[in-house]
Amino acid sequence: MFADLNDPALQPESIKAGLIPEITISESLRIKLDEMFSQEEKAYCKIWGATSVVQTDKTYVFFSNQWLYLAVMCKKYAQALYQYCDFFDNHMRTDTDVMDCVKAQDYSGSAYVNLFDSENDREYMKKFINGDQGFRPGKNLVNAGDKIRSCKDIFGSCVLGKMDVPNVSSAYLGNLVYYLAKRPALYDELENEISGQTEVLDSAIKLPVVVKDCAKAIVDYIYKLDEFESIIERIEIMDQSIKINTGNTDGLLPEGNWLRYMFARPSSGMFDPESSSDKTRVFDTEYLIKANGEEYRCKLTTEWVGTDITEVVKELVKEMAYDGSELISVYYGQDVNNEEAEKLVKALSDTYPDYEIELHPGDQPVYYYILSVE
Repeated sequence: MFADLNDPALQPESIKAGLIPEITISESLRIKLDEMFSQEEKAYCKIWGATSVVQTDKTYVFFSNQWLYLAVMCKKYAQALYQYCDFFDNHMRTDTDVMDCVKAQDYSGSAYVNLFDSENDREYMKKFINGDQGFRPGKNLVNAGDKIRSCKDIFGSCVLGKMDVPNVSSAYLGNLVYYLAKRPALYDELENEISGQTEVLDSAIKLPVVVKDCAKAIVDYIYKLDEFESIIERIEIMDQSIKINTGNTDGLLPEGNWLRYMFARPSSGMFDPESSSDKTRVFDTEYLIKANGEEYRCKLTTEWVGTDITEVVKELVKEMAYDGSELISVYYGQDVNNEEAEKLVKALSDTYPDYEIELHPGDQPVYYYILSVE
């Protein structure tokens, strides 16, 4: 029934601050989080795209939506911990006989013993109630004078005690995680959205505005000459993008595929930013590229890949790896074909021979790879 809270698989991930971007959330998720806080606090709350404010009694808590990232980091631990809270509140707190056993620390009493199917569960719950520091951080559930604390009260200190954040200034983070743990579907939705912004490999060069405009002028000039007919052999059509393969130019250009994913096709979320949640990453001008006997509409993107993705992945895995990690999961996006993804996995296997590496078709738009290290 209950998980061992010391299980390594449940422990929150280490914070790798250098890999955390600014966290933004979609409108649909923002509305759901608004509703969650309104139900819990029954007071004013406003969840914005990147920051939030929640009223608790007569005070206000302001926090960055980086806290949502932290909540996702400790999701496994939080959900395992909430199982104890839920069982205690629904099967023990209102039972006078059971509470008498708990207050007297008589864990051999029949009222307590009969609640559980196994000795492990009885022992785990005993450690949870007593605040056994070898089992979980935080306070004892039984307060001085035999008063029973709320599970919410001890939940935050348990979670924060497992993370590299200051307990006092981050106290409300514990409440946020508690509210999410009560709502598994919402927690899953948040995890999916946050993971697309954190463990994402996006090796695009962020071009300054003046460089973007200059690059577009050059592309427009080349297109006006012959609609790319002279370089058609280097153009590769992908499901959602079109890239110009500049490899093997006999020394004319540096080694590497320097103009990958240069154009977005209509099937890409970038092509029409107004109809998607994606940031504007394309110019308005449309091009018509003729290749393979067909015509392909596309728009020039404002961000170009400028490094070998394989090398970037290797460096990212190096940053994400931690003592005891043994599994690397790679999810490749809609603009990456299976052959490219398998080459990447082969390179990772050569670099990290002690890891098990799994490859999955993630089918995510915009981002080429999403990585997970466990």
